[in-house]
Amino acid sequence: MLPRLFFDHFHTTSFVFVDQDTVVGFVVGFISRDNPEIAYIHFTGVDPEYRKQGVASQLYRSFISQAQSAGCRYIKCVTSPINTDSLAYHHKLGFRATDYDDKEQPIAIDNYDGAGNHRVQLTLDIG
Repeated sequence: MLPRLFFDHFHTTSFVFVDQDTVVGFVVGFISRDNPEIAYIHFTGVDPEYRKQGVASQLYRSFISQAQSAGCRYIKCVTSPINTDSLAYHHKLGFRATDYDDKEQPIAIDNYDGAGNHRVQLTLDIG
């Protein structure tokens, strides 16, 4: 559940995937006001019944295309270090974590989203 403000204020950089009048996927993002070379994906979701059918990839392509048109060079996002599906998906797309350990596992940033909420920051170079 996302606050309406994302769709009211970031509608040019947020996309939905609809199948027979049902929203089955979405990506919500924006371009950084402080650093216009960076676009940020805030939230992505795909109905479990539609996973592995290219929905997320199509949504990401739309977001990346919009970001490139706006002059962005990088896409950033964060995910939980225990969300191995998300980490694998982003890695497959070419996203790289800010840092890796000696076993090439992404290193989370401690307390990124508040106490106990560690996140892996990911970046995709689109420049």
